[in-house]
Amino acid sequence: MNKRLVIVLIFALPLLLLSCQSYTSREGLASIQPLPPLGEEPIITKYSTLQEQKAEKENAILKAQQEKEAALAQAQEKKEWEALQEKLATLNEEKKTLLTQISQLKTAMDKQNKNLETAAKEIAQLKAAQEMFSRQAEGETQEYIQAWNEAQKN
Repeated sequence: MNKRLVIVLIFALPLLLLSCQSYTSREGLASIQPLPPLGEEPIITKYSTLQEQKAEKENAILKAQQEKEAALAQAQEKKEWEALQEKLATLNEEKKTLLTQISQLKTAMDKQNKNLETAAKEIAQLKAAQEMFSRQAEGETQEYIQAWNEAQKN
């Protein structure tokens, strides 16, 4: 009887182990993992809906922040543009005033140059007259000296 029991155990034990092993590897794994989706629709669970809602809220917040930052950047650019426009207008006005001042100064300088030229001509004429008078005076002085010398000799 012992021999029969050993033979039955030798055949039955591997058969039991193989059937148990095939169950856990084939059917057990399938029962643990979710079934693959039929078609293209994903499996919707409570967790997946919560994740989708959370992602939508985050996207909405991110989009609102980006729009707010874009609006602030646009407002800043507009302010800078207006400031540059004002500065440009101020510089243009200053340029116009400087150009008018330059033209006024040029005309004043031309008048001064004409006055200097006339003054130089007058000075030259006065020097010529002075030379002429000094020569005349020298000549007259020499004549008086000669006349006096002659008068003293006589």
